[in-house]
Amino acid sequence: MTAVLVVLLMLSGMAGLGWPLVRRLVPGLDEGERLALAPLLGALPLALLVQAVGAWRYDFVAMAVLLALALAFGIGLPRSVPSFPWRWWPWGGMLAALFGLLALSALAPPIDHDTIRYHLTLPRRDLELGRITLWFGWSIYEFFPPLASLLTRMAFALGGAEAAQMLNVAWVGLAACWAGLLVRRLGCGPQAALAAALLVVGQRVTLNLGSAVTTDFPLVAFIGAAVTVALSKRHAVALGLLLGAAMACKYHGIVAALALLVPLGGMAVVSRRGLAYVIGAGVVAALVLAPVLLRNYVVTANPVFPTAHPLFVADGLDIFAPLTQALSRLQPPGGLWALPWTMFILQDAFDGLQWGFPFILLGLPFAFFRPAGGRLMVLSMVVLYVVLWWLAMPHLLRFLLPILVPLCALATVGLAQVATVSVPWFRPVFTAAIAVGMVVQSLFAGSSALYRLPVVFGLVDIRQALEVPAFRYYSLISPCLWLAENLKPGQTYLALVNDPSFYCPQKAALHGLRSGEEGAFYSTGGVASLSAAEIAQWLRRDNVGYVLMARNLGADDERYAFAKHRFDKVVAPVLAGHTPLLDSPSGMIYDAGPLIAALERASGQ
Repeated sequence: MTAVLVVLLMLSGMAGLGWPLVRRLVPGLDEGERLALAPLLGALPLALLVQAVGAWRYDFVAMAVLLALALAFGIGLPRSVPSFPWRWWPWGGMLAALFGLLALSALAPPIDHDTIRYHLTLPRRDLELGRITLWFGWSIYEFFPPLASLLTRMAFALGGAEAAQMLNVAWVGLAACWAGLLVRRLGCGPQAALAAALLVVGQRVTLNLGSAVTTDFPLVAFIGAAVTVALSKRHAVALGLLLGAAMACKYHGIVAALALLVPLGGMAVVSRRGLAYVIGAGVVAALVLAPVLLRNYVVTANPVFPTAHPLFVADGLDIFAPLTQALSRLQPPGGLWALPWTMFILQDAFDGLQWGFPFILLGLPFAFFRPAGGRLMVLSMVVLYVVLWWLAMPHLLRFLLPILVPLCALATVGLAQVATVSVPWFRPVFTAAIAVGMVVQSLFAGSSALYRLPVVFGLVDIRQALEVPAFRYYSLISPCLWLAENLKPGQTYLALVNDPSFYCPQKAALHGLRSGEEGAFYSTGGVASLSAAEIAQWLRRDNVGYVLMARNLGADDERYAFAKHRFDKVVAPVLAGHTPLLDSPSGMIYDAGPLIAALERASGQ
């Protein structure tokens, strides 16, 4: 249970670092909100320390010493938890069961697509290199806002992939906690608070991704806390830090921050008070994000790289064009005006069942049967974010996650009000609808756990679990494990793949760009093609011993996410006439020696 211990210590360290900020910045919040705020505010200095120390040395010892330093600040934490009138049954029991399921699932080897592609691949690369690096041309993903990924690196160095996944479960817990606190601030009781937390955890997207590694759930937690703090209409610095941290987790946080600050600013203008508070929060948030933008500009000439690259760089490549063109096939019926219905009822018209049963739609309209200014402010933030998402972002329901906490809080308020209706026939009908929804969501929970728990309990090994059609093409599990077992010290390998896999050695992979080619790779002109002779010379010079070729090579929509496909057109046809050392459903391993000799013969050498 190393993963659980690592995450508990990290949360304690984050809370210890954040508590002095809480005491100084938010004296007016209640004690429960202050305690929940401490690890979020502490995440900022801890991530900064991980970056500073990791740039010099990134390994178990360096991260352990850093965590011990953070834990020393925990001495100032309060020794008692504020009393809360808990009535655990039924919502608390269900919540505990779901968190137990997520925690168990996090102990499985990574199976999620983006976790394997980059969320853990980049930390593994840096751990093999011995330092946290920023490698222009290796991957676009390391230029995304790094706060959450830096904390993932600490967890990974201390406890491996399981600890990194368990940290994401902790982020889900913080998001659920803030949903409950927001419901309390909107005027509901403790049972409704537990129900709101359950609603966050019970969404299908949470059940699928809660035990993976993401930057989404840290963003969800920060935005949930920011909305709650914003309702107090005080604490501008704390609000700015939360919004800045959200933006430092993911670029979507910029949209979420605008969606919150614009309604607050409008209300301040109308009431002629509070405008300085809103401006102050915005300035603080911008200052938190500024180092990330400056770093990206210095390295890539684009502060928000890899997005909007043609706007900042002459001949800059629209890096996400293949993906956005593929997503343009998503045409939800009814357009913007039908979204309140289609995003919950016709989820397959977007990117699939991200919510599952539409509890949110069921409860949301009833939240406004009684006048309440705070609820309208939260709704205005939700509506503005959805409009911005529709106008400026790919229409993926997963990209609505920044508003998960306010959505679930408002829906819970509505469901709580409906539950008090005294019409005799209504209560059994309402109870039956909720029961059906819970059965449906429990099926989603079971299907998600079905992939992970057999590995956790040793019923199947990692090869059996991942060498199936759903996972084989991006996990590349068999060839990756073969390379890990057979690569000799100082030897490298050439990867002809659609994306790198966490399960493969990273430092030993041949990088596909020569020094100085990075800018050209992300330009409309592209990099120069390589001849057979140039490739043969390159492979000999870098001591390439093996070639990994994915069985579905070329079947990807994000061709510039990594420096890949440079060698495909020349090398793949030559390998077609060779016998692989390993032939698996996901990919093949070839001896590089005969390949190099064939390339040299083809070039007349």
